[in-house]
Amino acid sequence: MLTMACFNMDVYLQWIYMNYNPFIILIIFTVVLSLWSNFYYIHKIKSLTQKLNKEFFKNNEIKQNKITLSDFMPFKPYQSFYINQATSPITLDELIIEAKRTYKFTIYPYDDMLLDVHYLQIELVQQSSSIIITIEFFSGYNVLFPQIEELFSIVFHASKMIQIWGELNTYRTEYLFYHNHNEDDTIKSHIVNIQPAFKRWYNRIFVHNANCGQLLDFSNTDGPLCSCSHRPYKCRNDEWSIEDAIAYTFYEILDDNKIYDPHRCLAITKLSIAIHEK
Repeated sequence: MLTMACFNMDVYLQWIYMNYNPFIILIIFTVVLSLWSNFYYIHKIKSLTQKLNKEFFKNNEIKQNKITLSDFMPFKPYQSFYINQATSPITLDELIIEAKRTYKFTIYPYDDMLLDVHYLQIELVQQSSSIIITIEFFSGYNVLFPQIEELFSIVFHASKMIQIWGELNTYRTEYLFYHNHNEDDTIKSHIVNIQPAFKRWYNRIFVHNANCGQLLDFSNTDGPLCSCSHRPYKCRNDEWSIEDAIAYTFYEILDDNKIYDPHRCLAITKLSIAIHEK
């Protein structure tokens, strides 16, 4: 039987050779190889497409989660006052009285060269509520200047505490203070930069994941090997923005499109309360 099978196979091969010359066989082999190669690459592209789709939907889900952040909520109720050239002197007198009763302040200087908008926002942090004073910078002389200077002298007195986000010397003083205010008094003020204190607190509370490449035995600092999504800054010297600090700590969104937003000082105060609570 085996001899008969071998004989039949030889006959079959001879038949193929007689009916199809080697050139045709080569063409058939090339076509088959091309079809197999196309199938392989199509399968590979399909796998890559599926992977990219997964990444897209994952990133899209993250963006959607950012959109669904709650609106910013201050810890305390507040009143807001806007000071410009048309403000009543009586309003300023009342704010000066409130400032004298207040020990802790939060300030936020706004300086936009492109829009030519400059103002100083001051929060009077009181026991049960806050008062937000937004003072617009305006050039020339105005009858309100003596009262504004008096307000500044109270806020920046050495006996008061002032909270700020970032170093004060990074702001241009010509838009931070008015004509007759003594900058030496400001230097003597008890100014607390909340930004670095928040970073230390956040890294201590929200530690690296167990499988993070940045995880070290005796250090919880930021670094380029970090893969933690809850720690957005990957360099040791990176500084947190107010918007990110509020979003990652309280899952709230701080609208940075509003120019005269009273929530800036309130956000700094909220972060300060969080990091100092035991």
